[in-house]
Amino acid sequence: MKILNFLLLAFLLAVSVACNKDDDAPCTDLGDTLIGSWSVTAIGLDLGDVEFKSDGTLIDPDDVLIGGEVGGVVLDEKSYTVNGNTSFNTKAEKGSNSTEVEYQVSSIKCDEISISILGIGATMKRN
Repeated sequence: MKILNFLLLAFLLAVSVACNKDDDAPCTDLGDTLIGSWSVTAIGLDLGDVEFKSDGTLIDPDDVLIGGEVGGVVLDEKSYTVNGNTSFNTKAEKGSNSTEVEYQVSSIKCDEISISILGIGATMKRN
């Protein structure tokens, strides 16, 4: 079964590499556009950088989008999920402890995504 999964993954990787993305295509799919490194700003302040990996991992060392601590345990295993083109969730966890935040998406451009939480807007610009 593992060999079959490996072969399927290898096939999908080969197909994705063979299909070139049109550079002039609009970035309308949040799931595809979100992958990469971003600088996050809100209310005129540079909050820091984050990286969305294609496997759902979120690299957010400065807790720009998500972070937390429960009973002295730092929630440093971070991930994200995309909910269509309207929002994405971030999750920080460690063991059985976790916290999750949902960000609303108001606009998607190739190099800029506008997000908000509890009515506070922020901008993510591609690095």
